[in-house]
Amino acid sequence: MLDNAEKNPKHDLIVLINEVANLLKLNWNITISHITREANQVAHCLAHYAHLMEAERVTHQTVPDCARKAYDNDLMNMPQSSSSVAAP
Repeated sequence: MLDNAEKNPKHDLIVLINEVANLLKLNWNITISHITREANQVAHCLAHYAHLMEAERVTHQTVPDCARKAYDNDLMNMPQSSSSVAAP
């Protein structure tokens, strides 16, 4: 991804990619993992939702429907455990 951004300086996310690249240059021990869209539906739907928004910033009083549905779906498909899970 970082290589692709260097080849395309007009990439929509170039500012974010450059910030990540600068953080990676620091003396840290970090691991970056790819999580599939299917494994993180809440984040995926929120990113898609934000991409479609016309306003730069919006304050929500409730959780967007797509995030609520994705969360509920994840919760229903989650293995049962003894710990409780709080809704967003």
